[in-house]
Amino acid sequence: MPSSLQKDTTPTLQLGEKAPDAHVQLADSGEEIALSCFWSQRPTLLVFLRHFGCPFCLELVNQLRQVKELFIRSNVQVALITIGTPERTQTFCQQQRLEAPFICLSDPTKEAYRAFALGRAVLTQFTSGRVISGAFRAMLHKQFSLLPQGDPFQMPGVFLVDDQGTIRYAHYYNDIADNPTIAELQEAVSQL
Repeated sequence: MPSSLQKDTTPTLQLGEKAPDAHVQLADSGEEIALSCFWSQRPTLLVFLRHFGCPFCLELVNQLRQVKELFIRSNVQVALITIGTPERTQTFCQQQRLEAPFICLSDPTKEAYRAFALGRAVLTQFTSGRVISGAFRAMLHKQFSLLPQGDPFQMPGVFLVDDQGTIRYAHYYNDIADNPTIAELQEAVSQL
C-alpha cells in the first residue's frame, strides 16, 4: 500500500476490455447483486463516489441529474455506487432526488472499487488548484461538509459499460475534483 505521499500505481482498466464483475447491494433492499446484472440488460454508466460529504461527488450527481433525459433517450441506466451501507446510500439518494434512470448501490466492502482498480488518494490529490477552487465553489453553494462521511481517501471513477459487458468509457481521476465533463459523457453515450 502506498504512503500518503506516493501515487497509487494500481493498473487501470482499458477501453475495449471486458468489465470486471463484482457484488454490490441494492440500496433500497440490501439485496446482494452482481454488477453484470445491470449491464447485461442495457448499457450502464457506473459512477463510483468517494464519500457522502464529498462536494465534488455532489456536483457530479447534480450535473448527471440535470441531463437525465440524455440517459433515458439512450436507454442507459446510471448506477451510483457508494462505500456506505445500503441504508445510508438510500438516504443519500433520496436527498439527491434520484429516480429512473438512476439506481443506487452500496459497496461497503469496496469489492467493486477494487475490481475497477480505484485506488486511494494521496495528499497531492487533495491540494491541486482545481481542488481548492472547487472547495470554495462548493462552500458558496453550501455543498460542503467539513467532516467526511466515509473514507475521504477513496478515489472515485466513472465507467460506461455496454450491454455486452465491454468498457466503452473509463475516467480515472487525477485528483479528487477531476469530474468528467458532461460533454465527455454525452460523447461516450452517443457512440453506443
